[in-house]
Amino acid sequence: MTAMMKGSAFLRMAIAKAVTRGNGIETAEYAASRWGEGSQPARLLKATVASGATVSDAWGEELVSEYAAVAADFLGLVRQQSIIGRLTGLRRVPLRVPVLAITSGATPAWVPEGAAMPLTSMQFQRRTLEALRIAAMTVATEELLTSADPAAEASIRADLVRAIMEASDTAFIDPANAGVADEMPSSVTNGLTPVEANPAGSFKADLERLVASFGGDLTTAVLVGKPELLVQLSGADYPNVGARGGEIAGIPAIASRSMPNDGDGNYQLALIDPTGIAYAADDVGAEIRASSQTTVQMLDNPTMDSTTPTATTTVSLWQVNAVAIAAMIRENWRVERAGSVALLSGIAPSEEPAS
Repeated sequence: MTAMMKGSAFLRMAIAKAVTRGNGIETAEYAASRWGEGSQPARLLKATVASGATVSDAWGEELVSEYAAVAADFLGLVRQQSIIGRLTGLRRVPLRVPVLAITSGATPAWVPEGAAMPLTSMQFQRRTLEALRIAAMTVATEELLTSADPAAEASIRADLVRAIMEASDTAFIDPANAGVADEMPSSVTNGLTPVEANPAGSFKADLERLVASFGGDLTTAVLVGKPELLVQLSGADYPNVGARGGEIAGIPAIASRSMPNDGDGNYQLALIDPTGIAYAADDVGAEIRASSQTTVQMLDNPTMDSTTPTATTTVSLWQVNAVAIAAMIRENWRVERAGSVALLSGIAPSEEPAS
């Protein structure tokens, strides 16, 4: 038997709901007939009864745990491709729970025998990371959803994963993202005064100035730049870096298409110490929904808002025999320690190897 691809169970639950219009019993039966009675989608979609519960020793607890594992499996696909997922050492904190952040650390001192130990003060601030939602939606025909070709399912899954990953990466790294209260966190590079590359100088000198402006720990730091920039830098001086990342001057480099060029069209390179960034996510709370009984704006920048309705053009999915599938995750971040991120701008595109 061929092993099920990562994230498939999560997506198949949405497909079953979409094909059966969300009818609980029919949805579970459809999943059982298509993927097997014992498959995860079939088990998790079975109609629940009133006595089901999620407390310890109740039968519902097992299903909740299994759903959490299925959701985490899908989220893992996003994480392994995202900037956040490739940063080692992020300070993980729980969502919606106040945590103490050190704003001024203790100062140590050498103390001779018999002498009094000096007092030192630490300053703290209570901070909370709220759960902010990233949503991605794709529209597929019913023919695609019911297709037995594995490529059809893989295509839908790839679209959703890529959309969520790109939304997360852009929000995290784009210096222009100042954030929106209760909606989206600001990027870790927002508000920084970048180090400007010297057009007449070498990249090595620019990198040294970037490092000099950095207040984080270089032993845990990571560089983030466009794949095209990393290819440009690849050469005799930096042989271990390329389109998929690598290492520059001993510092791990992450390639991300979400790192924008600066206002002059030149490349930018971020230096990040993950240990200075607080990150929170609901790893098991990913949601996936499907509906064919709705109307949508077929745009990547929708203007619809239930609080302030705006006239717009929509498409009836039922009329065009299509289904909308939406995936949602919740995460948030904040630069906790000043100096943990530095930015180099003005790196001109060039066909010459790094020098």
